[in-house]
Amino acid sequence: MTEEEAYAQVVAELAARDLRPGLWGKAMAESLGNDSVAKSIYLKLRAEQILVEHHAIFAARRRQEGAEREARAGWTPLPPRLEWMFRYPKVVIGVSIVVILLVFLFGR
Repeated sequence: MTEEEAYAQVVAELAARDLRPGLWGKAMAESLGNDSVAKSIYLKLRAEQILVEHHAIFAARRRQEGAEREARAGWTPLPPRLEWMFRYPKVVIGVSIVVILLVFLFGR
């Protein structure tokens, strides 16, 4: 959903008088009771709320699709004690080199 679509939805809500009471109350409080300013504030707040909700739904859907894809592929998450190896690959490579050198030098 684009920002323009979110604003269009809010304009339609305002025209139908389908307002969120809590958000309208906040807009009225911020406008100090001025109805036209409250509509403007409500429009901005509600559009932001719609976009946040849309992005949250989209992100949850992508996480679900990713989990389903991983399940189909037979992928299982690493145990927590091994996750650090993928977060810090340079450390793993460095430690591996040191161990190989120690075995080579003193392993005889």
